[in-house]
Amino acid sequence: MYQPEKLWYKDAIIYEAHVKTFFDSNNDGIGDFQGLRQKLGYLESLGITAIWLLPFYPSPLRDDGYDIADYMTVNPDYGTLEDFKEFLDEAHSRGLKVITELVVNHTSDQHAWFQRARKAPAGSPERNFYVWNDDPNKYTETRIIFQDFEASNWTWDPVAGQYFWHRFFHHQPDLNFENPEVHQALFDVLDFWLGMTYYFRVGIRAGILKGHGKLEPVSEEAGAKEFESWKAKMTYAEKILKPDMIVKD
Repeated sequence: MYQPEKLWYKDAIIYEAHVKTFFDSNNDGIGDFQGLRQKLGYLESLGITAIWLLPFYPSPLRDDGYDIADYMTVNPDYGTLEDFKEFLDEAHSRGLKVITELVVNHTSDQHAWFQRARKAPAGSPERNFYVWNDDPNKYTETRIIFQDFEASNWTWDPVAGQYFWHRFFHHQPDLNFENPEVHQALFDVLDFWLGMTYYFRVGIRAGILKGHGKLEPVSEEAGAKEFESWKAKMTYAEKILKPDMIVKD
């Protein structure tokens, strides 16, 4: 059985791969996991030790897959979950590690969690998966990241009758990390993928750590300390967020 190694990333040679643009095995114009699997010999010949996969989940692709609509499966354009497992098994048989993206600061507005939240009553557990407010002027001191595209970190949702918070694009509502039910839902996601793979890149961890109204950590060191504090607070973190499994960003 393939076993993870501590501190492997210190001298790893990592190849970043976007499944949809790498190799198309069925001539439909879109790269897929079967195509990536077929080219593992080529990648191995380059001398790499790990493959970093960009998001491959179902998505409307308004942010190149970082707008995730379902955490628990593979974008059907790229193949099936079985295709992913076959790719993973062969990569591991060649001694190659596979890093997958874990984007948990936000979801797509097409995710079932958000669709459920916007239709649920204000203050309900379903609504509280995301961050809502009646006042779009709250947290005005927080920087707007994409000022060329977004005028505010709040967007009005006519179905919910409230504004929702987003640090990125308005179609990527932020999850409410002050809600323990969000933690548990994401632990379920981790459990699902840890049954197959071992390594994650945790994207936008500063956004998760600072909360929806706070300013960015002043340094990487401060952010790292907050990350450790966040792990310590999580009921399940000691089991699943082991240092050799997480590539943080």
